[in-house]
Amino acid sequence: MFLGVITAPRSRFSPLLLLVLFVGCNERSRQQAVAESSERKDGETERARSNALAEHAQAMLELGDWAAAQAAAQESLTHAPNSLARGVSMQVGAQPLPAQRWSVVTPQGCVAIVYGAEGAACATLGGVDLYFQQGTAARHLAASPAGWQRQVRFVRAADVSWVVASGDDRVVRAWPAPQFKEPLTLGKHTSDVAALAVSPKRDDLLSIGREGDVLRWRAGEPAASARALVAKGILDAAWCTDSTLALATDEQLILLDVGTLKEKAVHPGRASRLACAPEGGVLYAQDNRLKRWKETGDVQDVPTNGAELTALTASGARSFWGDARGQLIFREAAHTFVTHVGATVQALAVSTFDLGDEFAVATVDRQLQVWTLPKTSTGNALKAFAGDEGLRQAFTLDNKTTLALRRDGVAGFFEEGFASPPRLAQQALNIALLAGTSNVLVATPQGVVRPLDETTAWVVEKSAPQTLAVSADFTLAAWSLSDGTLVLWSALFKKEILRTREERVRGLAFSPSGRELAVARGKRVAVLDAQTGESHRVLEEHAADVQVIRWLPNGALLTASLDGHVRSWNKNESRLLMTVPAAVTAAATSSRWAAWGTRAGNVYLWDLEQQRLHAEARLGGARIIALLFSAEKLTAVAQDGRVTALTLR
Repeated sequence: MFLGVITAPRSRFSPLLLLVLFVGCNERSRQQAVAESSERKDGETERARSNALAEHAQAMLELGDWAAAQAAAQESLTHAPNSLARGVSMQVGAQPLPAQRWSVVTPQGCVAIVYGAEGAACATLGGVDLYFQQGTAARHLAASPAGWQRQVRFVRAADVSWVVASGDDRVVRAWPAPQFKEPLTLGKHTSDVAALAVSPKRDDLLSIGREGDVLRWRAGEPAASARALVAKGILDAAWCTDSTLALATDEQLILLDVGTLKEKAVHPGRASRLACAPEGGVLYAQDNRLKRWKETGDVQDVPTNGAELTALTASGARSFWGDARGQLIFREAAHTFVTHVGATVQALAVSTFDLGDEFAVATVDRQLQVWTLPKTSTGNALKAFAGDEGLRQAFTLDNKTTLALRRDGVAGFFEEGFASPPRLAQQALNIALLAGTSNVLVATPQGVVRPLDETTAWVVEKSAPQTLAVSADFTLAAWSLSDGTLVLWSALFKKEILRTREERVRGLAFSPSGRELAVARGKRVAVLDAQTGESHRVLEEHAADVQVIRWLPNGALLTASLDGHVRSWNKNESRLLMTVPAAVTAAATSSRWAAWGTRAGNVYLWDLEQQRLHAEARLGGARIIALLFSAEKLTAVAQDGRVTALTLR
């Protein structure tokens, strides 16, 4: 027998060396973990900073301060990708901004200004400085004796313009155009002049003293006529309608009849500034708050930024105010815009041109600036068309025409992006068409289904169709009734392909090829053969009723449900793209983007190439009823007719 001893080979490394290696590796692991933890914390800090800046950008956007909103959004994106910051930037990028036409430094500064075809007139020391267009060729209209002029207005009659001013000597003077030579003395007040109020037709003027003494001058007459005293302690006045004059006093607001100077209405409280409200009634500044008072007695707050209001005026559909921070704010309908003019606003005037698309502003640093207003008429015609009824649908027919359907069934065609009043069509309950084409299918309240440009009905249903869809080549159509009936129709052969009755249909959409029809019923989406009506597949991943379905160019299907879940389907495979905090009410797709709008008035833009959320636009207000893609922008239409553009650049 052979006996042997087996021994393990001795390690080449000493125990001490192994310990050193172990400790070294452990230290490197610890340092790496610390570095990774630090990176995570830095990343979280950057994301938190980005989110805070994005929220600030959104707040500035809602205040109408586009410059501040854009700056905050851009800074947010330097810290981390942020969909809300992109949404703010996209809104600002699609909006027109005020542009400065010219500015000039005046010798003494302007206590009051007026702006019109004659130029910009500045009430100043010793008279009135008149600046013609582009701020050139200033002319000084001297008042004697020398002293500050406090009020200035333009009055017109028989194609002659007059510069009317009053000042410390209580005399009211008028200089006639075009020479503006020796002034005509209209009269003298017994108290300091508080206001010059010009009639809406700009041919009549009321000069009102601090103690209520009144002079009235009709342009062209040799002198003004004295009128009976009104209330005392006058601070400001505005001639709002042919028959109504608004006064602000130390103690109250008063509406007077112009003809009799008798009180029509009184509202308690001191107002430092006064203007005629575009919506009717009076705008007034009180304790740095802006309010609107109606003759009925109603008082409404107008949102401001809380700064001290230093100037206030209104023209047409717009109201304007300036503040001590050097901000000029103007509001039209639901839109608010903020322009930074560099110093405290001292005086403000809107152009007396009929279009009123320019304004002049005087600041405490003696600057006189003239700005061009942005063109905000886009969407105003649609908002007026929507009225109290609201909108049901909106579609782009081509690059210039959009079709909108009101909730009461009235359809209107809008040219050039809602900028002009609509051309009305007959009543229709629902409309279906392929975006960018002129083929329009309508369903009337009487159950008639037919093309818009044809008088012969395809079908007369027993009730009005609730949903409609047409194929890309307009050879197929589908509609549903309130009792769950689904009809698939051959427009080519003018006959039914399928008529079934199941659960109520919430949405219909033909695939880009026209071979399939997606039908949303409850939580399910059935995909049918569009030629035969046979079922290809049923999609059942949603936990709530499906409200919106859209096909992508590649044949995939997007579905959105009441719980805010948006899913993408490729054949039978489903993927949850995202969850939004409100029910999806509208959707649109292009080759690059998918977009959906919600009941809360928000819009989400999904990047189909990157497969991620690109931007979130919090538009607020009414539900989104339509999203319209064009080459460079996405347009969102709300139920109340408000239109918001988002740039895709």
